[in-house]
Amino acid sequence: MRLDKFIANNTFYSRKEVNKIIRKKMVLVNDKIIIEATYKIDVLNDIVKINDLVISNKEFIYLALNKPKDYICSNSDKEGESVLNLIEENNWKNLHIIGRLDKDTTGLVLITNDGQFTHKIKNNKYHVEKEYEVVLEKEFTKEMFEELQKDIVLDGKKLKPFQILNINRNKLNIILTEGKYHQVKRLFAIVKNSVIDLKRIRVGKINLYDLNLDEGEYQEIDPIKYEMK
Repeated sequence: MRLDKFIANNTFYSRKEVNKIIRKKMVLVNDKIIIEATYKIDVLNDIVKINDLVISNKEFIYLALNKPKDYICSNSDKEGESVLNLIEENNWKNLHIIGRLDKDTTGLVLITNDGQFTHKIKNNKYHVEKEYEVVLEKEFTKEMFEELQKDIVLDGKKLKPFQILNINRNKLNIILTEGKYHQVKRLFAIVKNSVIDLKRIRVGKINLYDLNLDEGEYQEIDPIKYEMK
């Protein structure tokens, strides 16, 4: 495996940061300084260090990705191009996407190979908040707001409470703690309004704007930092 790929896979450094530390002669393979990012290593036998810290293969990977439009949240490419195709380090085994965003929805997507982490985020009993920025076709009125404060039933079940905030004419944020199929779009359809743009900006304490990712970019995250492990 390439040296830069190995370090990026097994640390919280971005690929850009990895290249910098390699050029600064901070990386050693078998105690020899290596300055070529493309240097090939044997991941089973070579010992890679950043200064004196040994870098080892990690069992679990946690990624935050800023999904562009026209990508799908699926491990299959049958319905379109998967967001997994945006990940250069495609040697990571058993990666899966936590939940789904529609093809025309953008924003924060979490990807991992840790099934327990996925379960905690998706299971409704943990009440993990998902926040979205919404642009509606028509202005969101007081009457619409009041209508959505009533008990709402989707798919035969009463919805859990949700928050609508930061209302500015036809723009607002909505915070959900469950994930029904097309839930945001179906909610605003109840008040005869249409969602024309939808972006997920937060899952729990993981905020897309704090990560400062351009569309199509991703980075490794530490779930413990966000109190999600």
